[in-house]
Amino acid sequence: MKIIKNIEIKHFRSVFEQGIKELNHFNIFGGQNDSGKSNVLRVLNLFFNNQTSFLEEFDFQSDFSLYSKIKARESKKGRQYISIKIFFDASEIKGKTGLRKLAEANGSSDGLWVERRWWAYSEDGSYEQIVPNFIATADQGIKRSFSVFLQSIKFVYIPAFKSEDVFSYILRLSAQNKGLFLSTTAKNELDSNIAKTTQEFSKDFSDVTGIQTSVTLPISLESFWSSLEVNSQFEGTPSVIKRGDAKDYQIKFTSRGEGIKSLFIPVVLGWLSRKVTAEHWIWGIDEPENALEALRADNLFSKFTEYAKHAQIFVSTHSPSFLFPQDGTDICRVFIAKQDIPGNTAFELLSGRTNELVALFGYDYGSFLRIQEDYSMSMKNQDNLKREIKELKKFINKPAIFVEGPTDKIILENAWATLYPKKELPFTVVDKNNAKSVSYALENSNIFPNRVIFGLFDFDGEGYQTWNGLLSHGYVLDATSTPETCLVLKRKRKKHFALLLPVPATGVVRDQVINPTDSTHYADRSKFTIELMFCSVASIANCFVQVASPGNGQEIRFKGDKMIFAKNTKGLAQTDFDGFKPLFSAIERLSK
Repeated sequence: MKIIKNIEIKHFRSVFEQGIKELNHFNIFGGQNDSGKSNVLRVLNLFFNNQTSFLEEFDFQSDFSLYSKIKARESKKGRQYISIKIFFDASEIKGKTGLRKLAEANGSSDGLWVERRWWAYSEDGSYEQIVPNFIATADQGIKRSFSVFLQSIKFVYIPAFKSEDVFSYILRLSAQNKGLFLSTTAKNELDSNIAKTTQEFSKDFSDVTGIQTSVTLPISLESFWSSLEVNSQFEGTPSVIKRGDAKDYQIKFTSRGEGIKSLFIPVVLGWLSRKVTAEHWIWGIDEPENALEALRADNLFSKFTEYAKHAQIFVSTHSPSFLFPQDGTDICRVFIAKQDIPGNTAFELLSGRTNELVALFGYDYGSFLRIQEDYSMSMKNQDNLKREIKELKKFINKPAIFVEGPTDKIILENAWATLYPKKELPFTVVDKNNAKSVSYALENSNIFPNRVIFGLFDFDGEGYQTWNGLLSHGYVLDATSTPETCLVLKRKRKKHFALLLPVPATGVVRDQVINPTDSTHYADRSKFTIELMFCSVASIANCFVQVASPGNGQEIRFKGDKMIFAKNTKGLAQTDFDGFKPLFSAIERLSK
């Protein structure tokens, strides 16, 4: 989001008279200590909140430029004032079509802008507001829209030192947006809304910190302050801890280190900016990288480029992660603050002139960039390895289902995701390439003494014969199983099972498996593969053909590319996967 295009500043602190142009969605201000880079953020805080430092009311004598004061005394006619002029991007105005069109029509001049002046004699921080002539002479509807637009801009200033007051302020912003929370009367919506809101927040925080959180939000605005809790998962929680006791091993957010706590702020702001879309959000954050190691600063920068879709962001920084952006450069602007004359801070767009950074910070850009890239790549590789280990641990802890080929794996995973979209896949599907390999894995399943193992076979000639052959390898028939609910072989004293695809209760396909004249016997040449579980789905009827079979019967066959078919099952309706319910029920029952 790019609400502000340009800023003109006069007589504020270290700034005598300066313009900042070509602002973008994400604006980064670097410079040496005490160079005045943070004054841009304070200028915006004064303009929108009538404050300068964090929660400090404007005081003219403290904030008036000393250089300007000297100049005013030299001139008998000099009048002391602070001026801030903001030029807005009319295309970013939400709603207010008439105002937007009027502003765009006047874009050939300065477009839509507002100047605010604070005079030395003003009381209570009051200011004079000046607007372009096309606004001043517009009808009351346009003037009202303009006023509403200005009021809709929510500027949030965060200082470099993140005290407890800063965290309270951030939470108070959340409390002011009543629409995010439920009233106590909305009982029927409570669970789903709270769950959705907290999951989104927890995911954002985990993305930035790598720490899992549990967030408890209030059910009403009034209970906000006493109800909000953010707990984080103890990374070293022993695996022997029972699932129900995990809450006893959580760490209060307030007990975390300063760097982790500081990451809470942009995450909440990003969350609010997405949720409260009626507002035009602008952030001003001093040194967001404080107390962060290099990789987390890199991750935070990447997150900021995402947040900039919903808010315009201004930061001051010393961090190379922000000053040398590797990603998101199309939405970033890097400015350098420096004294162009004694007592006046100038803000210059870096625009590739990296020699400025060498002069200011002593960075050898080329060498630093190579080191940064090597370090970032190394840390990202470590992160990827950690994720892979985490996935492997999931595999170890979940039941495994061996299937005859890659298309079986795709179809099974799509079936579960479609039937139970809110439930995580409770098993791992392993492609063994053919029925014999599935059988071999089950024959040698003793190498998985404590795992729950399944082998799934097509109910065709090869599949049935291979499945039946496991009876000579320590497997016995589960007498309670039926063709409709999955015929099951179980290994003695192990949770190792061989399953045949469940057979439909009626229809031509059933007759391809079950002897029509004797339901206790299976057809000599069963022909039921996983693709045929969809043969009654009208939308893909062209994938099947019905042909005559010996004995004046009928037989349904699959035609086409199995891989393309498997991938396309992802778009089928939930009811099209009903045939898989008996299979999943059997797997869940046998896994317990």
